[in-house]
Amino acid sequence: MKKILFLVIACLLLSLAPTVKAEDNKINVVIFIQTGCQYCARTLEHLNSVKDKYPGMTIQEFDIRKDPTYFQTFTDYRRAYGSTSEATPTTFIGNKVIEGALLEEIDAALDNCQKQQCVNPNDVVAKFIKDNPTPEQQKSKDKTIIGWVIIGVVVAGGGILLLSKN
Repeated sequence: MKKILFLVIACLLLSLAPTVKAEDNKINVVIFIQTGCQYCARTLEHLNSVKDKYPGMTIQEFDIRKDPTYFQTFTDYRRAYGSTSEATPTTFIGNKVIEGALLEEIDAALDNCQKQQCVNPNDVVAKFIKDNPTPEQQKSKDKTIIGWVIIGVVVAGGGILLLSKN
């Protein structure tokens, strides 16, 4: 009797355990391309063709030729992922960077993210930039700190002057 009761309780607990369905997984794909690049077009076409297989997939596309400001974004992604290549297409899926039109590698990364939750490449880059600012970003941060120090000195000095007049 104890064994049956234990099995019933175990089954109830297992049925209440949270499960992640593959279709609930969000798969964030970030791809850097250039207009006129045949390998970029092939990779983008492939990603769009497999969207039905991965219902939670979103594709964020950056064409560095159409909008040159995207090159800085591309540089940030490459820094965060430890990539030195400036070639396109470059695709970021989870913790993986895929340089070139390597469709089988892209499929393997997508399959992996469908089986287990993958990080959003945007989050990887945001954390990296926060933890590893470029010299320009650090200078900006330093100027902000200096500005606050100057404001603090002025306010404190004004307070001292007011108190000394009384």
